Amino acid sequence: MSTDGFPGAIWIPAHTDRYARRDIRTIEEIVLHITEGGTDKAEVTARNAFGIPRYLQNGKWMQQAAHYIVGRDGTVVQCVRHKDVAFHAGPANDWTIGIEHNTRSGTDKKLTAAQYLKSAELVLWLCAKLGLAANRYTISGHSEADPATTHPSCPGRVLKWDTYMAAISHHQEIAQGRTPMRLWNDDDI
Repeated sequence: MSTDGFPGAIWIPAHTDRYARRDIRTIEEIVLHITEGGTDKAEVTARNAFGIPRYLQNGKWMQQAAHYIVGRDGTVVQCVRHKDVAFHAGPANDWTIGIEHNTRSGTDKKLTAAQYLKSAELVLWLCAKLGLAANRYTISGHSEADPATTHPSCPGRVLKWDTYMAAISHHQEIAQGRTPMRLWNDDDI
């Protein structure tokens, strides 16, 4: 089990050629992604996508991984330690933590309420641990952190930023002892 990970996260390590080991690094940003895979389970993505060795596809090495995956049911899996560099956002890899959100290509048009809430909880925990502000400057999307990506709709195809920041505010309200006014369910997202 990872010693620096989010409480309650399942540890399923990425294959060693999908990240670079570091003794220490400075993290300045959290990058959100969508998986566009065939499963809604974070555990399956961790094993089948990140747990296998890199491979060659159309002349390009596919070796991506992320630090965390949030499944559609809110399950959180950690695949890479914070101090290690996951290959998830091109030139931004060195100073970022990557969080994937499971979506099934062509099927899922939005994140679930469980994903918004658990991801926001994870991001707030990371921000507190790393001394980062929980705002849109330090929380970005893949296509913002890596404008040259071949995934220009990541995570915007399914992640709505207003809803995501509302989930951040929801957890901040709870932390301050207040009762949030919003009820979270999939029909309202």
